[in-house]
Amino acid sequence: MIIANSINLLTATILILRALGRKTSEQILGIVVVLFVIPLLLIFVMNITGEKEWWSYILVLPAILYLIIELVFDYILKIKFRTTKLHGLYISIYYLALFGLIGYSFAAAKLYGVITLVTYFINLGITGYLLTSKKYRDKMYG
Repeated sequence: MIIANSINLLTATILILRALGRKTSEQILGIVVVLFVIPLLLIFVMNITGEKEWWSYILVLPAILYLIIELVFDYILKIKFRTTKLHGLYISIYYLALFGLIGYSFAAAKLYGVITLVTYFINLGITGYLLTSKKYRDKMYG
């Protein structure tokens, strides 16, 4: 699934840009990621109206919710929520969204699922490195 892999790789790139202090590039890529809500909404509607299996629209819902939260918090309200108690809930929804997209990819085809899982682990590895690195950790949520 192109959307899931793009979100994984763009999110990893956003975190790298954040760690390097490249705010403008981070925001531009963030907007690109948020725009994936449009095709996900289309997939959701097409799956419901096409009378697909229940999981075909349930699996994309967390991603839609995550992208809407991202849009509202980061681009409309501009809340610095990553240093508040809201961050835990945000991270939970984020990973639920990624897991849903991985599941959707596997449901489409085993190869797509494997590819999406690989891009997920790339994202996770970059996130883990940046958050455990003394050089970058403080820049991630400041």
